[in-house]
Amino acid sequence: MQKHQNDNDVAIDEMNLDARIDHYRREIADLTPPATFREEVLVNVYRCLLQRYDKEHHASHQALT
Repeated sequence: MQKHQNDNDVAIDEMNLDARIDHYRREIADLTPPATFREEVLVNVYRCLLQRYDKEHHASHQALT
């Protein structure tokens, strides 16, 4: 897979989970309210990712108790 990177690109794959969550939260804050359809889609994707991480965190926490 070919990567297209600019100076502004963030290497999400290289971030740990906490850094990813912080990044997604900042992006949601920066893009709210969305000015374009693309921004609206990004906000929805970021929210879904945060929900998934939250569910996984709660599931793993419950498995340990």
